[in-house]
Amino acid sequence: MKIIIVILIYYVLLHSVESASVCEVVEGVEPNAMDVSSRYWEKALVVKTNRTENLLVQRQCNEGTMQTNSINKQPYCKNVECRKEELCYNVKIPSIYLSACYSQKSGNNTLIFPEGKGLAPNELLILVGSNFNGSCRSDVVAWATICHQDPTTKRPFLGEMNYCYSETKILELDDIDLIQTTKHEMGHVLGFHPDIFNILPALKPEFQLSNNVSKPLQDITLDWLSTKGRFNVTKTILRLPNMLNEAKQHFGCNELRGIEISSNHLSHRIMGNDIFTPFKQHSSLVSRISLAYFKDTNHEDIQPFCDTPEKLRCLSYEKAIGTCTMWKMYRELPSQYQYMDDTFEVPARYRAYYSGSDLYDYCPVYESKERPDLNIGHFKPTMNELSPRSNKLKRAISQIKPGIEDFGRKPYVTTNLLFEDLGPNTACFDHSKLIKQNGTSIDTFSRLSSCHKFECSTGKGLQIIVNEQKFPCSTGSNTANVTFTIQRVTYSMTIFCPPCRSLCKDSCPQ
Repeated sequence: MKIIIVILIYYVLLHSVESASVCEVVEGVEPNAMDVSSRYWEKALVVKTNRTENLLVQRQCNEGTMQTNSINKQPYCKNVECRKEELCYNVKIPSIYLSACYSQKSGNNTLIFPEGKGLAPNELLILVGSNFNGSCRSDVVAWATICHQDPTTKRPFLGEMNYCYSETKILELDDIDLIQTTKHEMGHVLGFHPDIFNILPALKPEFQLSNNVSKPLQDITLDWLSTKGRFNVTKTILRLPNMLNEAKQHFGCNELRGIEISSNHLSHRIMGNDIFTPFKQHSSLVSRISLAYFKDTNHEDIQPFCDTPEKLRCLSYEKAIGTCTMWKMYRELPSQYQYMDDTFEVPARYRAYYSGSDLYDYCPVYESKERPDLNIGHFKPTMNELSPRSNKLKRAISQIKPGIEDFGRKPYVTTNLLFEDLGPNTACFDHSKLIKQNGTSIDTFSRLSSCHKFECSTGKGLQIIVNEQKFPCSTGSNTANVTFTIQRVTYSMTIFCPPCRSLCKDSCPQ
């Protein structure tokens, strides 16, 4: 499984969409509605795929259908021209995401359009526009649709998102409203969409209702009671195992047959203020029931918060290293807060004692970590200070508030085993274990995240700087292979490239 990466291309720029923020300003840059939403989904989901080759949108012919040479697999148009452009609903798809196309005349194939780079198996491309069209009504702020899916898994990898309001009207929206709307629409492109509802795998016989319907999306009849008597009312439901299990636990109702669907959204009557109900509430939230839907599609899985105490990982919402805030309590947790099973890296006999902060209902999460090599004092709780109700948990990990003197600093050289840099123009990067090879002697460093400088340019995109050497993390790449030699000692590791726009904004190559 791989972390999902959302790539955004703006066709009509709305200042309000790109500048709406509810988060704290980081180094003078306010996160926008699209970035906040994409980072949320990148953190929430991982892609289930074994695919190694990139995904491409198939070019079509001006007339007739595309054919494929059975020998060399070349796609060609016979006696007609290849289509110059391909659209996602009503916006042009950049050519770098399109397949090659040949034109065959007199039995000979001529390359008309070369193959683009495509998208990595874990990437999602969203084309963002602002057009008042047939899908826009007076009560519609935005809409989204799926345009292309992985031919094997059916996971959406390309879609369009359109804002219906004018910029003036969008500016009247509260920032939180705009972000919640954007998060909702982005969820549709990810797969909460009728196109996916209708192709979900058939239910196993033992999970089917007494009507023996194998489709997860189905109609059922409810015994409906009103002051006028009992009625038979037909409702459409989604019946999916993980989704239903979460709903039964949430509502305390083992008789629940499925989650009601209304106009291709979750029913307000059942799901209240869930983010996937049709009309936005003031406090719309992504529920565990909605997240379970993505797990049931078998396209994505829910990204666990964290499962190993003190494990380090880059935080998706800020340029920082996070640590897994999970500790062993000095007494057993109440049953409802005991989350640890055999997937967590804690001793089996102590699973009932491990938890995260009460701020997160004792779920273990990544929180920003202070750097001891900055020589700044910080509070660290001891085991006997931690209890399920301890307020000390709330300040167990406090954030660094660096002053000007901290800018551009390196950690102490003697302990800077990962060649880190701190300060402006640095970010956290996840990576493989660093290998140090000195002749036949090999040492491995177990840390899997570290801070490094980076550089952005229109031509080269994102470049990561390690030991003052630049290593490209260009658009379409998944990794950067870092190798350098110091005094005959070779260091090597693989850095996992973040989305270029997350660091370089408009400097990324198209």
